[in-house]
Amino acid sequence: MKSNDSSRERTERPQAPEMRRPSETMVKAETVRPLARNLWPMGLVAAFGVFISGTVALIVLSARTQTDLVSPDYYERELRYQEDIDRRTRTQALEGQVQVRYDANRRQITFALPAAHAAKRAEGEIQLYRPSAAGLDRRMPLAVDSRGQQILDATTLSDGLWRVRVTWRVGGEEFSCDEKVIVGAPKST
Repeated sequence: MKSNDSSRERTERPQAPEMRRPSETMVKAETVRPLARNLWPMGLVAAFGVFISGTVALIVLSARTQTDLVSPDYYERELRYQEDIDRRTRTQALEGQVQVRYDANRRQITFALPAAHAAKRAEGEIQLYRPSAAGLDRRMPLAVDSRGQQILDATTLSDGLWRVRVTWRVGGEEFSCDEKVIVGAPKST
C-alpha cells in the first residue's frame, strides 16, 4: 500500500490559497487622480511660434530700413581715389592755412582758404555730407570773399555730425579738404 500512498501524494497538488477580494474599505482609501496633462507639445508650438514671429519681425524691419550708399556714384569715385589722395597731399602742404570752423552761438560754418588762393579766384564746390542720412546732403559753389572766407548758414541743418568737403582749383592744381563738424546748440558753461 505504500506504493498507492506515494502515488497519491504525488498526484495531490497543493491548493492555492484563496484569492481575496479587496474589501470596500480598501477601495475607498485609494484616491483616484486625474491624468496629468503633458505640456511639452504646447511648449514646442509656442517656441516655434515665437521663433517664426521674431524672424518675420526682423525681415519686416530690414525691409523698411533705408540703406544709402555714401554717394550715388560710389564706384566711379572709388576708381578716381588716387586723384583725391593727390588733392589732399597738396592741401596738407598748405598746413594751417585751410580752416573749417563751426560757431555754435551763431550756427555758422566758416571755411577759410589761404590768402594766395583767394587772390587767384579759386573755383570749387562745398559739399555738406550727412553720414546718417544721404537725403540731407547739400552742395553749393565755392564763393570766398577777398579774405578767402565763406560763411555757411547752419540754422537749416539738423543737429549732429556733418562732414564739410571742399574741393577747389587754383592755377591748374586741385585741392581738397574734408573736416568733421558737429552742428548743435551752443554748450552752456
